[in-house]
Amino acid sequence: MRVSTKSVTKVIIEDIDNLDNVNVALEEYGPGRGKVTIDCFGDAWSHYWGAMGEKNLIDFIISCDCYYLAKKFAPHVQSEILITDEKQLEKEMKKEVVSRRLELGFEKDEARKVWEEIESSHCSVENTDLMHSVFGDDWWEYAPSEPNPEYEYILRVVQATKDGLKMYKEERG
Repeated sequence: MRVSTKSVTKVIIEDIDNLDNVNVALEEYGPGRGKVTIDCFGDAWSHYWGAMGEKNLIDFIISCDCYYLAKKFAPHVQSEILITDEKQLEKEMKKEVVSRRLELGFEKDEARKVWEEIESSHCSVENTDLMHSVFGDDWWEYAPSEPNPEYEYILRVVQATKDGLKMYKEERG
């Protein structure tokens, strides 16, 4: 076993509107390689890049799109989630029945049956039989969705990180 130490640059970004302090740890591993760890209010995200071209870590992060970075830091977090509000889901399900009736030749009797099922049922993504009746076999692919608040939060943290690193770079000259 061998033990060694390495210097890490830690940038603390404070006084961010509607966000706690963001701590960014930057680890340069050599030309075009590095790791970034971000933490904010007890949550942490980290990613290693093994091929950043000729850029150093700060320039690379500043140049990246927020959506790209969010997917690297939190690949398990989806940008959208299925609608969970029952009233909104019922409204969207009825729109889908009308659309299928007009555009896809959904038979009148079948459309009426599904419509009545929507009105008499508990509209929820947990009601998989109803979701299947309205949206088809792969209903989870076609069911209405909304922005995921967790993903939106990560985007805000990533944007604050980029802005903070840009300020840090400008202050250093």
